Amino acid sequence: MGEAIKAILKYLFECFLIIIYPKNDKCSICGRLEEEEVICNVCKKKLIKVTSPEIREYRQNIYTIYSCVYYTKELKTLIINFKEKREFYTGDFLIGLLIEGMKEWNIKGDVITYVPLSKDKEKKRRFNQCLYLAKGLGKYYFIPTSPLLAKKKNIGEQKKLTKKERFKNVEDAFYTNNIENIKGKKIILIDDIFTTGATVISCARELKKSGAKEVKILTIAKSKL
Repeated sequence: MGEAIKAILKYLFECFLIIIYPKNDKCSICGRLEEEEVICNVCKKKLIKVTSPEIREYRQNIYTIYSCVYYTKELKTLIINFKEKREFYTGDFLIGLLIEGMKEWNIKGDVITYVPLSKDKEKKRRFNQCLYLAKGLGKYYFIPTSPLLAKKKNIGEQKKLTKKERFKNVEDAFYTNNIENIKGKKIILIDDIFTTGATVISCARELKKSGAKEVKILTIAKSKL
C-alpha cells in the first residue's frame, strides 16, 4: 500500500474517531465550561512539572526515567478519562505533555516503542493507551513507532505490592519483537505512569539485552510515592 493511501486512510480514521468520540465543551477534569481547551486554566495550573529525572539502579545497570508532570489527582482524572472512558481528545492532550517533555529533556531516538498490555486487558479495554500515546508522539516528531515488546504472561496487579514485590512480579514478564528494529538503535520507551519503575525498567532491560544502543524511558506522570 502506497504512503499516500496510508496517509488518507489514517486521516479518515482520525476523522471517524472525532465523530464517534467528540470533544465536549467542558473541562475534562473539573467539568467547568471550556469551549476551546481540553482542560481549563485553573486545572492546568495544578499540573506540576517534574524538574529532574529519576535515576534507578537494577542488576548493576543504571536506568533514567524522564517524566512530564507529577501524578496529582488532576492528572489521575485525565488518565482515567482516557483509559477507561476512551476520551481520545484527552489522550491527545496527554500526547501534548509528552511532546513538551521530549523538548525539555532533549530526548532523541531512532524508534519509539511502548509498554505492552496483556491480551486480556487489551481485549477488555479495546486499545492500548501507551500505543496511542507513542503513535501520536511519533507522528509529531516523524519517528517510527514499533511494537518491540510483548508480554510472556499475565502478571498480578502491581498496586498493592511493595517495591521489591513489584520487581519480582514483572521479572521475565516481557520479551522482544522485531529485533531488526532494536539492534544498535536508540529507543524511546513510553509508559503512562512511573511509580517504582518496575515495569518500564523490566521492559528497558529486555530491549538492552536484545541489542539496543540506548533506551530512554519517558512517562507522562511520576508518582510522589
